Amino acid sequence: MYGKGKTILGLVVATSLFVMAGTASAEKRYVTDSAGNVVKDGFGGCVTAPVGGTLMSLPECGDAAPAKAEAPAKAEAPAKAEAPAAKPAPLAVIDATAAEFAFDKSDLTSAHRTILIDVAGKLTGKENLEIVGHTDSKGSKAYNQKLSERRAKAVADFLRTFGVKNDMSVSGMGETQPVADNATDAGRAQNRRVEIRTK
Repeated sequence: MYGKGKTILGLVVATSLFVMAGTASAEKRYVTDSAGNVVKDGFGGCVTAPVGGTLMSLPECGDAAPAKAEAPAKAEAPAKAEAPAAKPAPLAVIDATAAEFAFDKSDLTSAHRTILIDVAGKLTGKENLEIVGHTDSKGSKAYNQKLSERRAKAVADFLRTFGVKNDMSVSGMGETQPVADNATDAGRAQNRRVEIRTK
């Protein structure tokens, strides 16, 4: 009786250990051939080995497929900084820089009138005109501001006299928007101008 009870107890313990091992790992020890393939019995079942063999988990033998490791989350690309808003397309520019104003003058010359007559001929009457006067840097800023406004007004008055009916805005920028170097006579002459912009 004692010996038989000991044997039964041993089987129970061994069975418990086997169940625990099976629970801890889905892998089993399979008998493999020289090519590494699992040996199957006459019924197509995979042959397992109590000890030795190759430890593996095979769905074809009824094992659960091994859980795939989750791929690491991809780092989010840093948000791109928004590109600065594109500047509005420049207005068409019809200027009179080919015939500069005399120093400290807003009177139109014959060259100015010729240019403005040509400009008037290109207008359809539907454009809105921006007429902007400019000066060189000689003199005070306040004086040059007034001078640039007088130059723009002289151009607008001539166009109206010539029959141009377009809407016009007339302003002066003084010496703030030079197109050439104010350190030279030639540069200052180019900066004494009126620009006519259409939009």
